[in-house]
Amino acid sequence: MIKISKHLLYTSIGTSLLALSACSAADKSVDAPQDSITQVTEVITHVVKDDVAVNSISEIKTIPSGLYVADSSHAYISFTYDHLGYSKPVLRWGSFDAEVALDAEDPAQSTVNVKIDAAEIDSGVDVFNDHLRARNFFDVENYPEITFESTSVDLDAGTLNGNLTIKDNTKPVTLNVTLNKAGEHFITKKPAFGISAKGRVMRSDFGVGAYAPNVSDWVDLTIEIEFGPSE
Repeated sequence: MIKISKHLLYTSIGTSLLALSACSAADKSVDAPQDSITQVTEVITHVVKDDVAVNSISEIKTIPSGLYVADSSHAYISFTYDHLGYSKPVLRWGSFDAEVALDAEDPAQSTVNVKIDAAEIDSGVDVFNDHLRARNFFDVENYPEITFESTSVDLDAGTLNGNLTIKDNTKPVTLNVTLNKAGEHFITKKPAFGISAKGRVMRSDFGVGAYAPNVSDWVDLTIEIEFGPSE
């Protein structure tokens, strides 16, 4: 697989677009060929995807295998939903533990486990937080913990599959994951890596579907976590 630098790639993109624009400007009666633009876009998309895959595999192998845990000062799990069509609130959990048993040589053998303190739901509004902790939603008194356990990791495809459990309801979910960076942390001088992940779940699958469909049943998850060695 050929790896193309981002600088060269973006230069090529700019050159291609400028060339198409120049052709259009030279003859006002002839538009820039749409099929040519489409071909350029398809090639760029393919190269970008391949470049990301190459970087992911090569970078993760620069750090040793072992148990990595979330850096609590750089770890975020948030979600959004549609509220009556008027807004898309952004909520988060203020406390959770996440760990990755990393197999750097064969990332597919790695495992991911997350435990969220359900009571730490944070909407930014105290009254609403109490509402979310109550029986209609997370019922934190009876179900204090939300968990995720991975079932498969595919770094090439950028997917993480696993079982999400809320209120004793366990369902499979798929997250689209990007490995942002892996290597020696320039401050701690220890191995580290960071990921971004997104996914969509249905509230009603987990017993927290109150007020659907007026409040959307779907919930979009956004995850940003930096990991370091467990010791």
